[in-house]
Amino acid sequence: MEEQMNTLNIKSKEVGLKMHKGKTKFMKNYENDDTIQIENASIEKVQKYKYLGKSTCMKDLTKEEVDIRIRAGWSCFGRNREIFLDKNMILSLKKQVDDQCILPTMTYGCQTWSLTKIIGNKLKVAQRAMGKKF
Repeated sequence: MEEQMNTLNIKSKEVGLKMHKGKTKFMKNYENDDTIQIENASIEKVQKYKYLGKSTCMKDLTKEEVDIRIRAGWSCFGRNREIFLDKNMILSLKKQVDDQCILPTMTYGCQTWSLTKIIGNKLKVAQRAMGKKF
């Protein structure tokens, strides 16, 4: 693994990229090494990391990821509550905000989820609960 990381560092420099030694991590589940040395800098081994808002790990984290996305959906709902709780606001506008803001927030990264009935049901329950508020 150390040889691969050194090769990556060299090839990156050839095209003008620089590896940030403090931010670079590696993840491998069958090696005992906790760190790798590259140019006198230690690259830390991690069990999971977050990239573009999505947790990445060697095991299936779909359930945890769905819980995170549901909380993000509720947060988005809270930021737009004046629209949803306004009795004078037309329903089509509320539905449009739901479709354009909350639903994409809740389903971000869903292409990589292992969707089960339990997870699908959790999403439906959260969406219904939000729908009852408006």
